[in-house]
Amino acid sequence: MVLILLFKSIFRSQRTLAQIEHSVSRQFILLICTFDQDETSCKNYEKEVTVLASAEVGRWQLLGYDKNEHLRVRVGSCFPPLDVACYDRYGNLIPFPSTPKVNLQFKMGKGTLIGVKKTKAGLSSDERTLRIKDILIESGDLDIIRPNYEGTMLLCPSDESLSISIPCKVIPRHARQVLAHPSMQSIQMLPGCIVQELKLEMFDAYGNHALRGSGVLLKVEGFSIKDQMGKKHKADHDGFVHLGGMLKVTAGFNRNDWASFTFEFEKAEIRACACLRRSP
Repeated sequence: MVLILLFKSIFRSQRTLAQIEHSVSRQFILLICTFDQDETSCKNYEKEVTVLASAEVGRWQLLGYDKNEHLRVRVGSCFPPLDVACYDRYGNLIPFPSTPKVNLQFKMGKGTLIGVKKTKAGLSSDERTLRIKDILIESGDLDIIRPNYEGTMLLCPSDESLSISIPCKVIPRHARQVLAHPSMQSIQMLPGCIVQELKLEMFDAYGNHALRGSGVLLKVEGFSIKDQMGKKHKADHDGFVHLGGMLKVTAGFNRNDWASFTFEFEKAEIRACACLRRSP
């Protein structure tokens, strides 16, 4: 006697193939066929069975994410929410057994790790999607990954049994601090002279150098800027704006004993003053 076992999936009219593929369990009909070699007849027996996904977690996977693109955000701002799915060791989608505690770190060049702050995690109603939101990175060390500001977000459960690596780009915020080199007080300023050496070092609120191309609008009193009034000056790749040879002192000792800059950034203004000094 010969015994033949066959499996046939059950598809119900109200369910699509995609829904079947993403089910935790699948139903099959077990067909048992027996026949004798000396007989031409065949007897069939049908039995409905349920095949469950494995309870062993194989991997987490980020949903709705293009692996060829970097997630991009300014330091101090939140990333868009991340949706994560859980699969068993055979690649079947399975629900999360509970809301996992998630660890997030931002890895920069040379292995520098920054802990990610203020994250929140919660499961969807069907417990198959973990949504992580309010992902906030605060750091004054972005100079390490200049000029492209690229790093990797590492996402893993608290036991670090598995992980997801997400390419990211974290760029500085808009400039909020300025240092003059040399300092305004040390520059010898006389009426009619041209300031030969002056550069402005710009930082964001976290102390990162300004992003290349960041603009600053200078408003001056007691100076003139040849052919550049009302023009934005842009930072170089090191976060400096170079003004050497561009400023002429117009203030005089008799009518104005000081000169000033007003640095206008996006949504911010900084003013710096310098006293005119007579030659000894």
